[in-house]
Amino acid sequence: MHASLHDPGRLVTQIVEATDGEHYFTLARTVPRIGGEGDLAIRLGCELKHAGRPAAARGLDLGNPLVTPIGPACRICERPECPQRAAQPVSRTLIVDDLRKTVSPCPFAPS
Repeated sequence: MHASLHDPGRLVTQIVEATDGEHYFTLARTVPRIGGEGDLAIRLGCELKHAGRPAAARGLDLGNPLVTPIGPACRICERPECPQRAAQPVSRTLIVDDLRKTVSPCPFAPS
């Protein structure tokens, strides 16, 4: 969804993997914000098994898709290697180590 904000007006398709392992076909696009500045990003999706129906999915390899892991929200998602993370999960402790670089900007203690 965030990629659509970098290319306003273009339909962005993606196959995502939820934290429960399920795969979904999604499409996102920006729309002008009424009475405000900037655009809003709108995302729609369906289970991957239904992805052959929308025309926007034509050309995607639905049998062996390249998936992007996503989560519900940073504060409840426990994906450790997320480069988009804005905060550690509420159930975990943030780890600060000046000598270690991680993919996630907010590394947290494992369970």
